[in-house]
Amino acid sequence: MSKRFGLLFLVAFLVMPLAGCRNNRSPQPQRVVHSVAVIPYEVSVARGAGYQFEANVSVSGGASTAVTWSVEGLDGIGAPIEVHDYTDIDDGYLTVAPGEAATTLRVIATSNHNPGVYGYATVTLTGDRPVTITGVTVHGPASIEAGSSTQPGDFHATVQGTNTEDEAVTWSIYETGRASGTFINAGSGVLTVSITEALTSLTIRATSVTAPAIFGQTTIAVDPPADGLHVAISPRDISAGRGARVPFTATVTVIPTGAGIPTAVTWDVDGDNPGTRIEYDPNDSHSATLVVAANQAIGPITVTVRSTHDPYEYDFATVDVTGDEAVNYVWLVGSMVYGGWDNFPGTPMVRDAEAGTFRWSGAVAARATFRFNLSYATTGWANGSWFAPYANDTYVVIGRNYKTRFDNPDGPSRAWRIQDAGYYAIIVDPVAKTMYVEREGIPVDAVWLVGHMAEDGWNLPGEPMARNTADGTFTWAGYATASNYFRFNLDIGTTGWGAGTWFAPPGGNTDAVLGISGMARRVNPTIGTGDAWRITQPGWYVFTVCPRTETLHVARPVIVDSITIVSPPVQLFPGAYYDFAATLTGRNVDDVTVVWTVAGGGEGTGFGTGAYANRLTIAANDAGETLTITASANGQTAQITRVVVDPASLGDAVINLVIEDRGEGLAIVGGIPSEEPRISAGGALPYSVTFTIYGASNPDRTYEWIVSGVRKEGPSVTLYAANFGIGRHTVRLIVTDENGVVWSMPQLLHFTVVQ
Repeated sequence: MSKRFGLLFLVAFLVMPLAGCRNNRSPQPQRVVHSVAVIPYEVSVARGAGYQFEANVSVSGGASTAVTWSVEGLDGIGAPIEVHDYTDIDDGYLTVAPGEAATTLRVIATSNHNPGVYGYATVTLTGDRPVTITGVTVHGPASIEAGSSTQPGDFHATVQGTNTEDEAVTWSIYETGRASGTFINAGSGVLTVSITEALTSLTIRATSVTAPAIFGQTTIAVDPPADGLHVAISPRDISAGRGARVPFTATVTVIPTGAGIPTAVTWDVDGDNPGTRIEYDPNDSHSATLVVAANQAIGPITVTVRSTHDPYEYDFATVDVTGDEAVNYVWLVGSMVYGGWDNFPGTPMVRDAEAGTFRWSGAVAARATFRFNLSYATTGWANGSWFAPYANDTYVVIGRNYKTRFDNPDGPSRAWRIQDAGYYAIIVDPVAKTMYVEREGIPVDAVWLVGHMAEDGWNLPGEPMARNTADGTFTWAGYATASNYFRFNLDIGTTGWGAGTWFAPPGGNTDAVLGISGMARRVNPTIGTGDAWRITQPGWYVFTVCPRTETLHVARPVIVDSITIVSPPVQLFPGAYYDFAATLTGRNVDDVTVVWTVAGGGEGTGFGTGAYANRLTIAANDAGETLTITASANGQTAQITRVVVDPASLGDAVINLVIEDRGEGLAIVGGIPSEEPRISAGGALPYSVTFTIYGASNPDRTYEWIVSGVRKEGPSVTLYAANFGIGRHTVRLIVTDENGVVWSMPQLLHFTVVQ
């Protein structure tokens, strides 16, 4: 299987026999391949499907009929485009990747005997592969020591949605006040934390490449570095071409400071070519330069920096050597830059040393043309080396475009062209020979929230939103009630507020939905609630506006800050049940379910399910057991510990009751044990039982106990076995509230006196 770009061109040469003497031997038949035909010649194949092709090879003289199959891609205007990694052809069977970006494929069969003879079939691709991004989940380690780095794969992200198996994310650190040596590789997610990092935690964010307004994040704790000597190298994990000179820096930190430990280092490189070397001054060893030989083998080499005081303290960087010359500068040349095509070397692009890419962004007129001018030296411009498209006047496609290198192209030929005017970002990767074009929409410098939940309501300019410089989004977080309306006021580069430019729903008042929705730019919408979003469910919200994609992301996250077990029983008795309650603090906690668990106790001790998930039942034989009761909700927990009281160990039995006001003169008594208390004037059982109202703190309420016709008042009553006959007795409780209303409580309390 092979993949290639461009067409094969057949150049035929007619070889005439020279005049000369004849011999008497018969001439050997000449092996000739006359033609190759791919059958069928035209066919439509759906993305994600396959198709078997045949090759009809016409030969003479016994020439081989074997062929080599290959496939190439074409975009909508017929320009070559690299096919998807999963698009393949093997022995004539074509497999089309579900995410194939090409519009048309060309299946080619080339004669093995004579590669100048080939045939091809045209494949029209059908079917769409819509990609929907609904969320990103980030996984990673819980902590990292300052002065160290994670390994590739330690941080990884899962993109939720449909057809997301090929979706990529961009990694970033949310905090802006971090140390300069703390960074994360945007592509690999490898995190490096400076040894001088003062932050105690970092928020690691993975942003969807397809939907930049959607991201996920996690927090990693930063632990202080251990005492001793620490060595750190910068940069780390980069690419470099043959002939490149790559500067490196070593940072040596001694903890605690003032320990008098030498900080000198030595450098080494493991390249397999003598010309690849590391240059540094032993008297000033903290800076070094890697020189990559022109014939260095392609692949990774390692640069190591090591303490001279303690050789076991070292750090290293991996340099991926590519087959191309090292590109040090890239200039954008074309009609959208100052001076146009006549201003050589062009407009310099901004270099990302870590990623090895070059970026330019700005306003572009319709049908603007451009290409790129390269420099492989440390100074000066490219002297005739360029990146340009395969074909002249190729229209760009938003997303990744592939290119090739040409020397001294003539004028505006072999240039890209942008169809529509707008604000664009252009990123060039010289190593991968790719160009990524992104339409950024209008350049927005500030966004204000305007609406009911804003600090100043509908007054202009509104409440400013927090700007994330890493991805160009703007965020607001706060509380909103039902029927709150809102929209967004923009500053598009002028001073002050947006002067009437807004982001609002595409059509009139619209209910805000969780997730991503589109926005429309408006000029002077109706003041008040015209062209605004509406909140339908009260709660704490996070709005994220992405002007570049003109999208709004609405989130209503549930955040539990703390959980508290409310008024738990002081004593637990065997054979009884108890209803527990908990309060939550945080955001959007009204519908959060508290999970109750108990550790300890024997069979039959545990919390119920469904409506009784908060009811703890104590087994009859669990006297003396220690129970740990836990309430959990969204990662927060609260615990209490109780020892189940053995009634036989008490001078009397205590029954803690809880009165629950049901309103309108109705109350329910809780805490009634499932096994009635048993008392005795002698023997091992308690000699009295006390019924008490647990937590009774309202002095305006009266409590009246009626036992065998005897009335007693107060929040508790103690009944002695000696005062009652053998058998079962009934206790009725009457509660009068502070308004003189007598509560009706249908439950009756019982106890039994035995000998």
